Amino acid sequence: MGRLRIGLAVLGGCVLLSVQAQEVSVRKYDAAAQEPLVQTREIKPLPERPMVGEQPFGFALMPKVETPNESWDVVLLRFNLFVGRHRCVYGLDLGVLGGITDQEMGGLEISGLYNRVGTSDGALQIAGIFNRADWNFSGLQLAAGFCWTEGAFSGLQIAIANKVGRLGGVQIGAFNFAEKGSGLQIGAFNFSEQLEGFQIGVINVNRDSSVPVMPVLNFAF
Repeated sequence: MGRLRIGLAVLGGCVLLSVQAQEVSVRKYDAAAQEPLVQTREIKPLPERPMVGEQPFGFALMPKVETPNESWDVVLLRFNLFVGRHRCVYGLDLGVLGGITDQEMGGLEISGLYNRVGTSDGALQIAGIFNRADWNFSGLQLAAGFCWTEGAFSGLQIAIANKVGRLGGVQIGAFNFAEKGSGLQIGAFNFSEQLEGFQIGVINVNRDSSVPVMPVLNFAF
Protein backbone atom coordinates (compact mmCIF):
# COMPACT_ATOMS: atom_id res chain seq x y z
CA MET A 1 0.00 0.00 0.00
CA GLY A 2 2.92 2.31 0.73
CA ARG A 3 4.27 1.75 -2.79
CA LEU A 4 0.87 2.62 -4.25
CA ARG A 5 0.79 5.85 -2.25
CA ILE A 6 4.27 6.82 -3.44
CA GLY A 7 3.41 5.95 -7.04
CA LEU A 8 0.28 8.09 -7.02
CA ALA A 9 2.15 11.04 -5.60
CA VAL A 10 4.92 10.71 -8.20
CA LEU A 11 2.36 10.39 -11.01
CA GLY A 12 0.55 13.51 -9.83
CA GLY A 13 3.82 15.42 -9.68
CA CYS A 14 4.85 14.38 -13.20
CA VAL A 15 1.49 15.13 -14.79
CA LEU A 16 1.23 18.54 -13.15
CA LEU A 17 4.82 19.68 -13.79
CA SER A 18 5.22 20.19 -10.05
CA VAL A 19 8.50 21.37 -8.52
CA GLN A 20 9.10 20.95 -4.81
CA ALA A 21 9.21 24.43 -3.29
CA GLN A 22 12.04 24.83 -0.79
CA GLU A 23 11.55 28.35 0.51
CA VAL A 24 9.22 28.86 3.43
CA SER A 25 9.49 32.62 3.81
CA VAL A 26 8.41 35.62 1.79
CA ARG A 27 9.42 39.25 1.84
CA LYS A 28 7.34 42.37 2.34
CA TYR A 29 8.37 45.99 2.02
CA ASP A 30 7.89 48.46 4.86
CA ALA A 31 6.06 51.31 3.16
CA ALA A 32 6.70 53.69 6.11
CA ALA A 33 10.50 53.45 5.75
CA GLN A 34 12.49 55.68 3.41
CA GLU A 35 14.42 52.67 2.17
CA PRO A 36 12.72 49.41 1.11
CA LEU A 37 13.46 47.46 4.30
CA VAL A 38 12.81 43.79 3.81
CA GLN A 39 10.85 41.88 6.44
CA THR A 40 10.48 38.13 6.59
CA ARG A 41 7.18 36.37 7.27
CA GLU A 42 7.74 32.78 8.24
CA ILE A 43 5.45 30.15 6.79
CA LYS A 44 5.63 27.52 9.50
CA PRO A 45 5.57 23.86 8.49
CA LEU A 46 2.46 21.90 9.30
CA PRO A 47 2.42 20.12 12.67
CA GLU A 48 3.21 16.45 12.21
CA ARG A 49 0.46 13.95 12.85
CA PRO A 50 1.52 10.29 13.21
CA MET A 51 0.06 7.89 10.67
CA VAL A 52 -2.36 5.38 12.17
CA GLY A 53 -2.76 3.33 9.00
CA GLU A 54 -3.76 3.28 5.34
CA GLN A 55 -6.97 2.23 3.61
CA PRO A 56 -7.57 2.07 -0.18
CA PHE A 57 -11.09 3.54 0.08
CA GLY A 58 -12.72 6.18 2.22
CA PHE A 59 -16.33 7.29 2.56
CA ALA A 60 -17.47 10.34 4.48
CA LEU A 61 -20.79 11.90 5.35
CA MET A 62 -19.08 14.65 7.33
CA PRO A 63 -16.02 14.92 9.64
CA LYS A 64 -16.32 12.42 12.51
CA VAL A 65 -18.92 10.50 10.49
CA GLU A 66 -16.67 8.66 8.06
CA THR A 67 -14.74 5.48 7.47
CA PRO A 68 -11.88 5.16 8.11
CA ASN A 69 -11.71 7.86 10.78
CA GLU A 70 -9.84 11.12 10.16
CA SER A 71 -6.54 9.89 11.63
CA TRP A 72 -6.08 7.42 8.74
CA ASP A 73 -4.71 7.88 5.21
CA VAL A 74 -6.75 7.08 2.09
CA VAL A 75 -4.57 5.96 -0.81
CA LEU A 76 -6.85 5.21 -3.75
CA LEU A 77 -10.36 6.73 -3.64
CA ARG A 78 -12.24 8.94 -1.20
CA PHE A 79 -15.88 9.90 -1.72
CA ASN A 80 -17.38 12.66 0.42
CA LEU A 81 -21.15 12.74 0.37
CA PHE A 82 -20.95 16.11 2.09
CA VAL A 83 -17.49 16.86 3.58
CA GLY A 84 -14.69 14.40 4.33
CA ARG A 85 -11.59 14.86 6.46
CA HIS A 86 -8.52 12.62 6.69
CA ARG A 87 -4.82 12.88 7.50
CA CYS A 88 -3.51 12.25 3.95
CA VAL A 89 -5.24 11.43 0.68
CA TYR A 90 -3.55 10.06 -2.46
CA GLY A 91 -5.41 9.24 -5.66
CA LEU A 92 -8.95 10.40 -6.49
CA ASP A 93 -10.84 12.59 -4.03
CA LEU A 94 -14.47 13.40 -4.88
CA GLY A 95 -16.79 15.56 -2.77
CA VAL A 96 -20.33 16.80 -3.22
CA LEU A 97 -19.57 19.78 -0.96
CA GLY A 98 -15.93 19.62 0.08
CA GLY A 99 -12.83 17.71 1.06
CA ILE A 100 -10.31 18.40 3.83
CA THR A 101 -6.84 16.84 3.99
CA ASP A 102 -4.89 17.84 7.09
CA GLN A 103 -1.43 16.83 5.87
CA GLU A 104 -0.60 15.90 2.26
CA MET A 105 -2.78 15.37 -0.80
CA GLY A 106 -1.58 13.93 -4.08
CA GLY A 107 -3.69 13.22 -7.16
CA LEU A 108 -7.02 14.63 -8.37
CA GLU A 109 -9.41 16.45 -6.03
CA ILE A 110 -12.85 17.61 -7.22
CA SER A 111 -15.53 19.15 -5.00
CA GLY A 112 -18.73 21.08 -5.53
CA LEU A 113 -17.80 23.89 -3.13
CA TYR A 114 -14.27 23.73 -1.71
CA ASN A 115 -11.04 21.81 -1.22
CA ARG A 116 -8.58 22.37 1.63
CA VAL A 117 -5.24 20.62 2.00
CA GLY A 118 -2.20 21.00 4.20
CA THR A 119 0.36 20.65 1.42
CA SER A 120 0.91 18.90 -1.90
CA ASP A 121 3.85 17.91 -4.09
CA GLY A 122 1.55 17.26 -7.04
CA ALA A 123 -2.20 17.65 -7.20
CA LEU A 124 -5.09 18.87 -9.33
CA GLN A 125 -7.64 20.83 -7.28
CA ILE A 126 -10.98 21.69 -8.89
CA ALA A 127 -13.73 23.36 -6.86
CA GLY A 128 -16.93 25.28 -7.42
CA ILE A 129 -16.01 28.06 -4.96
CA PHE A 130 -12.45 27.89 -3.57
CA ASN A 131 -9.25 25.91 -3.10
CA ARG A 132 -6.87 26.43 -0.18
CA ALA A 133 -3.44 25.06 0.75
CA ASP A 134 -2.21 25.82 4.27
CA TRP A 135 1.46 25.47 3.36
CA ASN A 136 3.06 24.67 -0.04
CA PHE A 137 1.30 23.47 -3.18
CA SER A 138 2.52 22.20 -6.55
CA GLY A 139 0.18 21.55 -9.44
CA LEU A 140 -3.09 23.09 -10.60
CA GLN A 141 -5.68 25.00 -8.59
CA LEU A 142 -8.88 25.74 -10.50
CA ALA A 143 -11.99 27.35 -8.97
CA ALA A 144 -14.85 29.60 -9.94
CA GLY A 145 -14.16 31.90 -6.98
CA PHE A 146 -10.84 31.90 -5.09
CA CYS A 147 -7.54 29.97 -4.99
CA TRP A 148 -5.17 30.54 -2.08
CA THR A 149 -1.81 28.97 -1.19
CA GLU A 150 -0.36 30.30 2.04
CA GLY A 151 3.23 29.30 1.28
CA ALA A 152 5.15 28.51 -1.89
CA PHE A 153 3.16 27.69 -5.02
CA SER A 154 4.48 26.15 -8.23
CA GLY A 155 2.16 25.48 -11.13
CA LEU A 156 -1.01 27.15 -12.42
CA GLN A 157 -3.80 28.98 -10.58
CA ILE A 158 -7.05 29.88 -12.36
CA ALA A 159 -9.89 31.64 -10.52
CA ILE A 160 -11.58 35.01 -10.18
CA ALA A 161 -9.04 35.80 -7.42
CA ASN A 162 -5.70 34.07 -6.77
CA LYS A 163 -3.28 34.54 -3.87
CA VAL A 164 0.08 32.93 -3.02
CA GLY A 165 2.96 33.56 -0.66
CA ARG A 166 5.72 32.68 -3.13
CA LEU A 167 4.87 32.25 -6.81
CA GLY A 168 6.69 29.85 -9.09
CA GLY A 169 4.36 29.63 -12.06
CA VAL A 170 1.30 31.31 -13.55
CA GLN A 171 -1.76 33.04 -12.11
CA ILE A 172 -4.78 33.72 -14.33
CA GLY A 173 -7.74 35.60 -12.89
CA ALA A 174 -9.43 38.94 -12.46
CA PHE A 175 -7.31 39.62 -9.34
CA ASN A 176 -3.88 38.08 -8.73
CA PHE A 177 -1.71 38.55 -5.62
CA ALA A 178 1.79 37.19 -4.97
CA GLU A 179 4.03 38.36 -2.16
CA LYS A 180 7.19 37.33 -4.02
CA GLY A 181 8.46 34.85 -6.56
CA SER A 182 8.86 34.43 -10.28
CA GLY A 183 6.46 33.78 -13.11
CA LEU A 184 3.51 35.32 -14.88
CA GLN A 185 0.34 37.07 -13.72
CA ILE A 186 -2.54 37.62 -16.16
CA GLY A 187 -5.59 39.51 -14.95
CA ALA A 188 -7.44 42.79 -14.60
CA PHE A 189 -5.43 43.68 -11.46
CA ASN A 190 -2.07 42.10 -10.66
CA PHE A 191 -0.09 42.81 -7.49
CA SER A 192 3.23 41.61 -6.09
CA GLU A 193 5.72 42.86 -3.54
CA GLN A 194 8.61 41.32 -5.46
CA LEU A 195 8.06 39.43 -8.71
CA GLU A 196 10.66 38.37 -11.24
CA GLY A 197 8.65 37.99 -14.40
CA PHE A 198 5.73 39.54 -16.24
CA GLN A 199 2.37 41.01 -15.33
CA ILE A 200 -0.26 41.45 -18.05
CA GLY A 201 -3.45 43.30 -17.20
CA VAL A 202 -5.32 46.56 -16.82
CA ILE A 203 -3.34 47.57 -13.70
CA ASN A 204 -0.06 45.90 -12.79
CA VAL A 205 1.71 46.60 -9.49
CA ASN A 206 5.18 45.20 -8.78
CA ARG A 207 6.77 47.10 -5.91
CA ASP A 208 10.21 45.71 -6.79
CA SER A 209 10.09 46.98 -10.37
CA SER A 210 11.82 50.18 -11.50
CA VAL A 211 8.32 51.37 -12.47
CA PRO A 212 6.09 49.95 -9.74
CA VAL A 213 2.72 50.62 -11.42
CA MET A 214 2.06 50.09 -15.11
CA PRO A 215 -0.97 49.55 -17.32
CA VAL A 216 -1.08 46.65 -19.78
CA LEU A 217 2.41 45.26 -19.05
CA ASN A 218 4.92 45.34 -16.22
CA PHE A 219 8.05 43.27 -15.71
CA ALA A 220 11.16 42.96 -13.54
CA PHE A 221 14.22 40.68 -13.46
